[in-house]
Amino acid sequence: MKNRDLLPWLLTGAGILILILSTTFYLFSVHSQILSLIELEARQALSFIQMRLLGYSETLSILKSPPPFLKDPAWLIDEFQAQPLINGVLLWDRDKILLNSFPKGKIPNRDFISYTKEGIACGESFYISSPCELAKGKEVMVLVSIDTSTHWNLWKRSLLYAIIISSLGILIMLFLAWIIVQKDKEERLIKRRLEDAETLATAGRLASFLAHELRNPLNSLKMGMQYMEELYPEKGGLIGQLRSEVDRISKIVIDFLDMAKGIKISLAKIYIQDLKKEIQKEFSNWNKEREVLRMEFPFQFSFFADKRRLYMALSNLIRNGLEAIDLRIGSVNVKSWKEDDNVYFLIKDNGKGFEAEILKNAFRPFYSSKPSGSGLGLYLAKCVAQAHGGDIEIESGSEGAEILFWIKDLKGAIHE
Repeated sequence: MKNRDLLPWLLTGAGILILILSTTFYLFSVHSQILSLIELEARQALSFIQMRLLGYSETLSILKSPPPFLKDPAWLIDEFQAQPLINGVLLWDRDKILLNSFPKGKIPNRDFISYTKEGIACGESFYISSPCELAKGKEVMVLVSIDTSTHWNLWKRSLLYAIIISSLGILIMLFLAWIIVQKDKEERLIKRRLEDAETLATAGRLASFLAHELRNPLNSLKMGMQYMEELYPEKGGLIGQLRSEVDRISKIVIDFLDMAKGIKISLAKIYIQDLKKEIQKEFSNWNKEREVLRMEFPFQFSFFADKRRLYMALSNLIRNGLEAIDLRIGSVNVKSWKEDDNVYFLIKDNGKGFEAEILKNAFRPFYSSKPSGSGLGLYLAKCVAQAHGGDIEIESGSEGAEILFWIKDLKGAIHE
């Protein structure tokens, strides 16, 4: 990924980090406030109980003959239980429990009570205890428990809302970053296509000039070499090599014309085994020392396509594969088959494969990694495939490259 593509994601990552940190700080703040509120309400409840007990103690001191039921502070239980936040109240001295409003089996044990002087949370309750002087010289301990379920439900809702809002914020930022990257890619693609169009327009004018200026001299050279072969048969090897070079120049001229004018196909009936023989003949020199090129065309079938264009495209693909391998140990395998109305050609080599940058620009005109390459082979092969309603795909790895070239049978398949 280039720095230009990476920048929006880096900014998005920074935004997400800030959002997460802000959300964490907010949740920490809410949690701290809830804890403070719980402790404050617990101390207020404890103060209320202490004040009520002091009032009870003063009432007893005023009355000379208080009723028997008033001497037992247990009559205050109903009043304490009527308070909405208070779960229970425990009043005891050294000898016994004086008052208990906790439900049966819910009285905290001694060990737990020893930790409640500063306040302690347990489940959805908060406990706090403190000494209380009922009368001069008579001190008792008071334990109060308040219900904190409402507070923790508020915390859970705050946590849920924070997660939802943060998640939406993260998704929105990621979506915006993706849109920015895609728009940037589209702009670069449009720019590259405009550059390619300008290049093709220039090349078209050059191709027309080359075709006009070189075609007649090349034809004259071919005729002259044929005449020389008849006069000097002993020089046939050298003359044949010269003819192949002239043919190569003619092919380059034709490639330029195809690129400039566009591919116009002329349909003819093609038998796959005949096409196989022609390709084997062209590349027979590669198999002199060992079988480098292996062609697996197990079935005979026919289809309609432009034979010259198809032959040119396949030759370019096979030649690229042969030039990519080590001829001492490497090989190029070519397979062909037909499915429905599609004819497939798979060219696979065990060379080094395509580098990422080369693979990215493989189908651009005039782009080549070879010093002597024209950069038109793969581009024209793709044009041929698309002109036949097909396409070309490349997969590359450390074990070589695999090219799938396919076209449509434009007149329907005829099996033999």
